Amino acid sequence: MVKIKPSTRNDFINVYGTPLNKTFKAVTAFIDGKPVGIAGIYYSNTGTTFTFANVKPELKPYKLAIYKAAMKVKDIIAKEEGPVYAVADKTIPGSDELLLKMGFIYTAPTSHGGLYEWIG
Repeated sequence: MVKIKPSTRNDFINVYGTPLNKTFKAVTAFIDGKPVGIAGIYYSNTGTTFTFANVKPELKPYKLAIYKAAMKVKDIIAKEEGPVYAVADKTIPGSDELLLKMGFIYTAPTSHGGLYEWIG
């Protein structure tokens, strides 16, 4: 069973293997107490807000849990003032569609995938 909880800095380190030295708000997915995915927003040094996500292979079969986590991130984003940016990873099938379902608008291509913007 997948549990989704607000993230801590340790959750980020446990999923990515390195700390994020920026302020962030996120949710973490756990299976049997082990963090297997994290998604949220962070604030860049220039004041721009970006989304991030990392889904480990153990979480990928749990599509509904991934969708629920995405909707929790949508709730975090909805409280932000100003635009929030996301890049749909072109190596992950369906990432564009998920961003559109979350309310992002496609703005431009990048070398990594489509650039999307949330205008609250």
